[in-house]
Amino acid sequence: MLHSVPLSLALSVGIFPAVFYVLIDRLPPIWPTSKKALMIGPKHPESRTSIECPYSYIRQLYGKYHWAPFVHKLSPGLKDEEPVKYKMILEIMDAIHLCLMLVDDISDNSDYRKGKPAAHKLYGRSETANRAYYRVTQMLNETVQRFPNLAPFLMQNLEEILQGQDLSLVWRRDGLSSLPAAADEKLAAYRKMASLKTGALFRLLGQLVLENKSADHTMTILAWCSQLQNDFKNVYSSEYAKMKGSLAEDLRNQEYSYPIIIALEAPGGEWVTKALESGSPHNIRKALEVIQSETVRTACFAELKSSTLAGYEPRLLEHCQTFIETISISEGKTLEVTSLIGEFSWDSMGILAVGKPSIFGPGHVQEAEEMKSLARLACLLVWSPWPIILLRNLPVMRNATVRWIEWCKRTVEERKKEDLSYDLFSYLIQDSDSSLGHPEKATHQDLVFDTELAVFAGSDTIASTLNAILFFLAKDPEIFNQLRREVDAAVPFGCTLSHEALAGNPYLEGCINEGLRICPAVMSGVPRETGPEGATIAGVYIPPFTIVSVPTYTMQMDPRNFPEPDKFIPERWSSKPEMIIQKEAFNPFSSGPYACAGRPFAMMEMRLLLATVVRNFDLDFPPGREKQSFETLGGTGPLDCFTTQIPCYHLVFKRRRKAA
Repeated sequence: MLHSVPLSLALSVGIFPAVFYVLIDRLPPIWPTSKKALMIGPKHPESRTSIECPYSYIRQLYGKYHWAPFVHKLSPGLKDEEPVKYKMILEIMDAIHLCLMLVDDISDNSDYRKGKPAAHKLYGRSETANRAYYRVTQMLNETVQRFPNLAPFLMQNLEEILQGQDLSLVWRRDGLSSLPAAADEKLAAYRKMASLKTGALFRLLGQLVLENKSADHTMTILAWCSQLQNDFKNVYSSEYAKMKGSLAEDLRNQEYSYPIIIALEAPGGEWVTKALESGSPHNIRKALEVIQSETVRTACFAELKSSTLAGYEPRLLEHCQTFIETISISEGKTLEVTSLIGEFSWDSMGILAVGKPSIFGPGHVQEAEEMKSLARLACLLVWSPWPIILLRNLPVMRNATVRWIEWCKRTVEERKKEDLSYDLFSYLIQDSDSSLGHPEKATHQDLVFDTELAVFAGSDTIASTLNAILFFLAKDPEIFNQLRREVDAAVPFGCTLSHEALAGNPYLEGCINEGLRICPAVMSGVPRETGPEGATIAGVYIPPFTIVSVPTYTMQMDPRNFPEPDKFIPERWSSKPEMIIQKEAFNPFSSGPYACAGRPFAMMEMRLLLATVVRNFDLDFPPGREKQSFETLGGTGPLDCFTTQIPCYHLVFKRRRKAA
């Protein structure tokens, strides 16, 4: 649980990867062409400085207390309330972190650190290593004497840091033979190493400040993002190379990093293997071409997005727990599922968008419901939008629209007054605030419409699919029990639910995919306009500037693509591949550059909620409603209102005898 950790820190992990993604994506590629280009070290050793020791030297490069911003996030009042402890924690973090850098530079034979000669180039390897170990030992003794309650945290994490360091050194010594053969196992081993070497450093900070391990999950995510940042800069950033004195230092030293491991399995990966084995400039140059390829960069950035997602998981898990408590109050009674799931998805979008679940205060739900009702009419105007100019001036539509837009404006203004460190709107607001003189940037009005888009696109879409899946699970106990068995195996009784344990389980993925297939979030597809030259599709010429679309529902319910399309068959995505004829016809999140950006969050939300439900409840229809079909639900079946809307239906939730 993260209740004792400030929300701004718990969700700030979302900023780390997103910022790195933007910055790294803009970095120019590195194209070393010669041995000289690969070795930028000093031609002559620089003279020893007057600074008394290597530790003081590297501390001068980085400055004192560079972990202070993290401490302020974890405990804003610590500096004033406990100044001695505050200073001690920063001294500990400086000592551990900077001494690790000294040893790393010796191990890597680095020429530079932050554009200056590495300490061992001035003081020698022996003195630098000895001073690093001496400073750490000194810090341990001081901690035991002055803050004995902090000493166990320091010693445990220091041991893990050195374990991680040892793993990386063994890999360098023994080469590829020391890593697992399978690609996914290589990545898992690397993450384990990073969780020890870098993760323990971040966890140490959280434990020292809070005097408990409640922030471990958050700090581990931050550490992984930091590790990825360093890995990516090493092979993608020419500026970083200048500061370190060599290009692709990891390759030169036959070390492993996340992009290097990804590149081993990419087209041309044999050059990466050769570079790791020989370290020759030619092989390094060819390996860099592979590492900097679109395939590898895309895979690396996907990991950054995944890391961003992990920052929201603790809040979503808390939200799922609240969902359980809400249902438990009315256990055994008939519940209206559509509104129940609708409220869950609205609040989930609040967590993503503005960092808190309750985005609708008292009275504001009415404004959203009014806009949902108007959406049924608006969906008819997507293909001929000019009538909107007339209809929006009708009193009913004008008043409802004004109330809705005013709510969006208030939401933006309230959000601007808060900390901008952790959610989706932090990016949008910062972009808007810096838009002066940059017309391509977001304006305040853009933020208002982004609010509307985020709320509708991120809530109704997920709610419709979840409602469909729960309906089919209640309809077929065999499917329900099979899903429960898989979830129980992935997360045994008594263990805490986690997205990592759920992702990739075939039956759960099959249930979600079937829900997305039978009930896509946008039935009619997203309209697009052809370019100035028109387009030829399947031999048919489409004139320029013509609105076109492929109806998602029609495509995914076509028996030529999916046999028995009306049946909910999770196995078609795993053990019955013959039930899929054209997998390309499955396109619930759209595709291309305008595909749904919220897909990872949506998948995590659906996995967590479905697993929560099957672990804790049995589902059944109220008496007399067992034979209702999804196609005729509510007398109409699912409604195409741009986003799909599911008519009201009811279920009975009974607490599982042995609840998880």
